[in-house]
Amino acid sequence: MAKSNPTTTSTSAPTSTAT
Repeated sequence: MAKSNPTTTSTSAPTSTAT
């Protein structure tokens, strides 16, 4: 996934941390 927005991916991360 691309690290762009904190709430864009299926991950509940405070910052863009989609691995």
